[in-house]
Amino acid sequence: LENQPMAACVLVTLWLGCTSFQSAGAMAVLHAVGGSRAGEMFVLGNAFAKLGTLLAASGTRWLLHTFGWEVLLIGLAGAYALSGVLLLPHMHHVERAAAVVAGDKAVQKKKD
Repeated sequence: LENQPMAACVLVTLWLGCTSFQSAGAMAVLHAVGGSRAGEMFVLGNAFAKLGTLLAASGTRWLLHTFGWEVLLIGLAGAYALSGVLLLPHMHHVERAAAVVAGDKAVQKKKD
C-alpha cells in the first residue's frame, strides 16, 4: 500500500467510517449499564479516548515510518478482530452490569 496512496486512503476512510458505527452501540450500552450515571461513564470513557488519541497520534506516525502502511493496517484489523472475539461473547452480561452500577442487589442475585 505504500506505493498506492489512493488505496490506502480508501482503506483508512473505510476504517474510520466503520469505527463510527460502533458509537451508537457504545452509547446504548452506556445507558443500559450506567442508567442515571451514564453521563459519568461517558466522561470516563471520553477521557481515556483522549489519552488513546494522544498516544496514537505519535505512535501511528512512528509505526508508519518504521514499518509502512501494510503492517499498520494489518495491525488495526487484528486489533478490531481481537476486540470482537473478546467482547461479543460477553454481551449477555449487560443487564447484570447495569444492576451492579445501579446498586440493585436483588437483580444481581437472581441472575447468579
